Amino acid sequence: MKKTILVSVVSLLFMFALASIAWTFQNEPEGFRGIKWGDPLGEDMIFYAKTEGNDDLLWYKKENDKMQIGEAKLKKIIYGFYKSRFMEVRIEADECRDRDSLEDVVKLKFGDGKESINWTNGIVTLYEYEWSGNIATVILWRIPFTLQIRSTKIRDENEEDARRKEEEKRHRKEEERRKAAEEGLDDF
Repeated sequence: MKKTILVSVVSLLFMFALASIAWTFQNEPEGFRGIKWGDPLGEDMIFYAKTEGNDDLLWYKKENDKMQIGEAKLKKIIYGFYKSRFMEVRIEADECRDRDSLEDVVKLKFGDGKESINWTNGIVTLYEYEWSGNIATVILWRIPFTLQIRSTKIRDENEEDARRKEEEKRHRKEEERRKAAEEGLDDF
């Protein structure tokens, strides 16, 4: 009996250990260039753009940002702040050699990642690598060539808020239609 319980407990611990490994990846980032996920907007940030349809997600550039990772020269780095908390960074490389260099650094830093290729009419339309974890998600997009690093927790909150707002909008429209229909009852 004791042996059965011990084997069961050890098996459960092993399964939990495997599950926790599945939700992490090598060097899972807790932010980018000294800015941690959830940090407030810094004084060195310059407003870049609003997100259409999401007033809570604003994009900024960093004053005097180093436009290079490894040998890759970067075209653009923008930082996404959701409800004034750092949620995401997007990094773009332009030249072919810079794309290859950035991809090499990313794979060396985070491991091989999960590869995904989508085809449309025999043409590659999206080619990416993804690393997903409890803390962060890293996606290397090929078209356009962009490295996206984001907080898993804050991104989930953003998506949940968007779903809730969409549901509220749908309810308002239904209510407006119902009221308009009720007003039309007197027309009979």
